Amino acid sequence: MPRRDRKNGECVYCGAVGPLTDDHIPPQNLFASREGLITVPSCEDCNRGASKDDEYFRLAIGLHEDVANHPEAAAPIAKIKRSLLRPEAEGFMRDFLARTTVAEERSPAGIYFLRTTTDVEEERIGRVAKRITKGLFWHHRGRRLPEGYVVHT
Repeated sequence: MPRRDRKNGECVYCGAVGPLTDDHIPPQNLFASREGLITVPSCEDCNRGASKDDEYFRLAIGLHEDVANHPEAAAPIAKIKRSLLRPEAEGFMRDFLARTTVAEERSPAGIYFLRTTTDVEEERIGRVAKRITKGLFWHHRGRRLPEGYVVHT
């Protein structure tokens, strides 16, 4: 039975009509604070169904070498570490670490070094990017991305 405090309308992602929840775009887990984040109307299936991909996206982006050392990444990285230490995250962490390897590289100056690389699941990253694109389209245009448009990742 739908909750009475939810508004009814069309989901920005799948077009289903019914009770809606607010979905944060980009995913709220990327930020230290929820203040000022965009929300879009989403059916509960689309909203809840994306949470594991959002978590994976945060992990893949947050631990990337171009991001991990940035001062604004400190709070999200602390959240990533806490979430990976939860007992229910053991399989998730094991799978992610299994995709991590050490690569030998040489700098343009000829200095040899080792770098950690991770083979990310592009399909999961792509699903989050598509949701962000559809959500931002709705936020700026006030309507769903028309059927037939393809979001390439």
